[in-house]
Amino acid sequence: MKQYIVDAFTDKVFSGNPAAGEIDLCGHATLATAFVILNFYEPERMEVSFETMSGRLTVVRRDDLNI
Repeated sequence: MKQYIVDAFTDKVFSGNPAAGEIDLCGHATLATAFVILNFYEPERMEVSFETMSGRLTVVRRDDLNI
């Protein structure tokens, strides 16, 4: 299994706010996962949606940003 480390909400390598595991809502982990999918697995996609315990969350690519 591949594992990606995404430095969310920081500009320093291996810092920021780490996250793992399913909870009601973990926004930065959702954004990090969307970043990996939209940049490494399906770069032609403009959005990705996740079914979570809090409902459906959608991340939309806007230029070079994932929001």
